[in-house]
This record gives sequence, structure tokens and C-alpha cells, in this order.
Amino acid sequence: HAMAELKALGEAHGVMLRASLGNGTRGRGMFADEDMSPGEVVISVPLDLCIIKQLDAADSEGPSEGTKRETEYELSEQERKSMTWVAELFLTADLLSAIFSDDDSNFWKEYAKMLPPPDSPFPLLMPKEDLAALSACDSVLVDTINSHRKKLKEGWEKQFDMPCPPPLLWLNACVISRCFHIWNKDAVMAWMTPFVDMVNHSYDKNCVLATSDNAIEIKTDKAIKKGDEILFSYAHFPNSHFYWRYAFCLEENESDVLEIEGGIRAHQVLFDNFLTTRSPPPPVLQQSIKLTCPSNVSEEVQEQERTSVQQTMEKIDSLVGACDEFLKTREDKREVCEYVRLRRGLLESCRDLLGGYEKFLSGEGTKE
Repeated sequence: HAMAELKALGEAHGVMLRASLGNGTRGRGMFADEDMSPGEVVISVPLDLCIIKQLDAADSEGPSEGTKRETEYELSEQERKSMTWVAELFLTADLLSAIFSDDDSNFWKEYAKMLPPPDSPFPLLMPKEDLAALSACDSVLVDTINSHRKKLKEGWEKQFDMPCPPPLLWLNACVISRCFHIWNKDAVMAWMTPFVDMVNHSYDKNCVLATSDNAIEIKTDKAIKKGDEILFSYAHFPNSHFYWRYAFCLEENESDVLEIEGGIRAHQVLFDNFLTTRSPPPPVLQQSIKLTCPSNVSEEVQEQERTSVQQTMEKIDSLVGACDEFLKTREDKREVCEYVRLRRGLLESCRDLLGGYEKFLSGEGTKE
């Protein structure tokens, strides 16, 4: 029923669709209606259907005192984040206005039926008790969520001089999970693009996002068969970012990172040396190699590093236990449990790595 509604809505508003809504291994997504060669347009959405917000640096909260741009035209990272956040706030306001418009012919009023419902498992919508439990597994992520909620409320009241409407969190979750960004010199453009926002992410993509003079398009970049899922890459992110913005994570994510509150950064020279000696030697050098610290590093520094490593490993053990408890008590929370399960695996991998590093620091490690 949803697929038929989506097709009819698209045709009524000049959208070219050569894909249909369906369900696959990634959940709901878009699937090819026919075989296509590389370079063909799969979806084309007129720009006038998109909700677009463009900002320049003057519209952002601005750089902190002492921050300078590297060049005349290059935005600082702080400016980029600030402008992106403001753009998404205004997209949320425009989406709210469109959906609750008195004009029944408003496109977004109808398209809202295709958006994730208010009870969707977005982290931004997570109940307080679940956030409290998740904090024991990943306090950095929970701090991000709580900070965003607080900033959203304050930003709304400041920009629009009115209390936050009840649907604000839900619509902001829809925006941050579905909008796209383009940075150009000292400006950012953010837009909500219907139909295109149904396309799922994969690093093993078969399509790319493109623009023309009057449309946003999805184009194939390899041959695809009828029934194949349409996929493009959102960007390379760690799982914490994928989960926070999109409520999914990747089983094998090359871009994943582990951020631990209270964790200790390894001594750069020592850790780089350890990683170098861990790398498999060329076949002609197959021999027993003793993993030892560089001779120019004092015993005092080595001892400080061993203490730091032990403290971090204890922190990891505590986090693994918290993950086990979370998975045991919240089996029905599929999306967050998937994130916690993958985080637990990452914690275990990092603990194994630090265990090798600890032996390296003590001069006990050998490898063939």
C-alpha cells in the first residue's frame, strides 16, 4: 500500500521514479524496477519539492575567540558544525510548518505519511530510563544526545521566540537522519529531498547523489539488475555517528572508532612503534622478533604508560560488563542493542590490542 501511495504521489508531482519502496536486509528501502546501465538516472526529484536552507558564516554562531580560517574561503570545523546545526534547525521549522499547514494540497503534508513515525527508535527519542542505562555503556554518546536535546530547545526558543512544539524532537530526528549537506567555500546548503531520502547507505554502493539545474538525482555508477536495492554512501562514519543520526550501525565498519570517557591516550611514539612491530614482516624476514620499547624511552615513561594502559583496560572491562547487562535487560530494543553489541565487540578488540601493548611495554612480547 505504501509503495503504491509513494508511486502515485511522485507521479502527481513530476518525480521520475525507476525504483519502488520495499523491504530488504537493511529494512525499508528503494529497489530497482528494471535493469540499468552505469550513468542512468534512477530517481529525479524537482528542486521545488525539496525543503532547502542555505547559510553563510554570518548566519552561524561564529568561530570561538582566537579561531582563524586557514584560507580566506575555508570554513573552520567549528563554523561548519555550527552552520550545519542552524541549517537543520531551520529545516525542522520548515518541515513542521509544511506538515501542519492548513493547505491540504501541500506536498509535504502528504509525504509526511512516509516519514518514520513518532515512536521510531531514534536515539533522540529514547526514553530517559533507556538513556540512563545506555550511559553506562557509552557515556559520550548519551552526553551527545542530551546536549543536542538541550541545544534544540534553547535554539528553538531563541530563534522563534515561542515554546517548543510537541512534535519538535520527532521532526528534528527525521531531519538529521534524512537531510543532505553541501559545503561550498564559506556556505552550507542543507536540504530535505523526498524519495531520495528513502535510499539506504552502503560503502558498497551502486549509485551516487547528483544535482542538475532543476532536480536532485540518484544515478547508477555501476550496472544494476531489476530488484537490486538502490544504495549510495552517506559518508565514512564510526558506528556511534551512524547510530546517533540514523539509528543503524554497520557490522564491519572500517571507520569505527572507540571513544571512552576517562580513557587515556597512548604515548604516541611508543604506541606507533608497537603498531609497527605488530605488522606482519615480509616473508624473507620470517623470524622471532622480540617486541621491546625503543631504547631512548626512559623507564619512568614506560612505567607511566603501563599504569595508563592498565587503567584503560580496567575501564574497558567495566564497559563490557555494562554492555552485557544492557543486552540482558533490554532485548526488545533491537536497534540500540545492535549498537551495544557492536560496541562490546569493539571494546574486546581494543582490550586485546592493549594487552599486546602492555606486553610490549614490559618487554615480554614476541612474534614470529
